[in-house]
Amino acid sequence: MTTAAGSTPNAAAGETQRRVSFLVDGARVTIRRVDEFGGYVPMGIAVSWTVDDRDAFVSDSPERGAVVHRGLQ
Repeated sequence: MTTAAGSTPNAAAGETQRRVSFLVDGARVTIRRVDEFGGYVPMGIAVSWTVDDRDAFVSDSPERGAVVHRGLQ
């Protein structure tokens, strides 16, 4: 597992983006204070992950009751 932390130096005061990323079995999981992909999130924390084939990874999610949100592209 690897970790990385950083911030965006030109972000407005109070909206500095802090994040931590983990590489777990080939998928990068990122937790950040501000969701730059989807805008404001209710609790101020967004979680995302990176996989090789997003469509294959989430293909059975609706069957399990989940709603897939790809965010802004």
